[in-house]
Amino acid sequence: LAGTPSDSWMARLEEQASLLRSSTRVNLALALMHGGEPRLAGGVLERLGIPPPGLPRDRGRTLNSAVRDAALLLSAWLDLDPSNPLVLPLARYLDDSQQDGRWLTTQDNAFALMALGKYARTRPRDPKPWKAEWLVFGRPPVSAEQTNLFRWVSGTNLWPEAGTLVNRGPGEFYYTVRLEGLPTADRPAPERDDGLQIRRDWLDLDGNAVDLESIEQGQLVIVRLTLDTLGEPLDNLVIEDLLPAGFEIENPALATAQTVPWIKEKENALASRQARDDRMLFFTGSIRGRHVFYYSMRAVTPGEFIVPPSVAECMYDPALRSINGRGRIRIEE
Repeated sequence: LAGTPSDSWMARLEEQASLLRSSTRVNLALALMHGGEPRLAGGVLERLGIPPPGLPRDRGRTLNSAVRDAALLLSAWLDLDPSNPLVLPLARYLDDSQQDGRWLTTQDNAFALMALGKYARTRPRDPKPWKAEWLVFGRPPVSAEQTNLFRWVSGTNLWPEAGTLVNRGPGEFYYTVRLEGLPTADRPAPERDDGLQIRRDWLDLDGNAVDLESIEQGQLVIVRLTLDTLGEPLDNLVIEDLLPAGFEIENPALATAQTVPWIKEKENALASRQARDDRMLFFTGSIRGRHVFYYSMRAVTPGEFIVPPSVAECMYDPALRSINGRGRIRIEE
């Protein structure tokens, strides 16, 4: 931190490098490089190679992952030796690790983009002009160039049922497509339990199950969410419970209220909660096993409504996810 290398510490860590996690070894290599030992730094990085497939993801304190390790390695090599043979394979590793144009977590996205941005600055630049055209049958083409970018938006005459995007120039161009929407009632997203389980119960003030076909306007409903990690220790989980239309959140912290004495279970796994206009969010720390969370909502608008499913997932490993509880309700006057 003072700009003076600690030679004895670096020498000891270099001796123990095989015992250190990958990201720590990258930091050691950078310290050696800045301390005037590029040869030792290169040796540390070369022994790391490329992260192996299937490297376990850390969902807790360090949030380590194979993508983050590869990004750190690529960034370090670009500082130490941009011509090293491992630079291109590491860049390809990051590019191939994308899913739908992004990486799994915010950590992965941040480190991968920083490393690939640094890599892009080392590549030779000889840009050639490009010209994109959006072709729709029976209509004049709409074009875009470097100085005339264009955005096509659905719901306008420029985006019918079908069209063709072509490049009329010698250079490369890039485009993005963003789709937004909600599943329709006749084509809902499938329910699933992948590594954890979320279940929801609607109860009355006596703790009995509520009849979803006959809820009275003004009735208070106790929502109990049961989260189960299926025996595995998990960290940084989030529960998202979307409200059906016709309801408003009444009390987001019901477990601390005195109005429902039968609630005995403590929310000791809870890190924080957020009440939004249309949903309730719960965030946990490190937990294992079964945990329950409560809040209350009130029926305010008569009608028949779709009940969205509850969703629980690990924020830093989205492959761990549970979706459950879709249905319908009727609020009567």
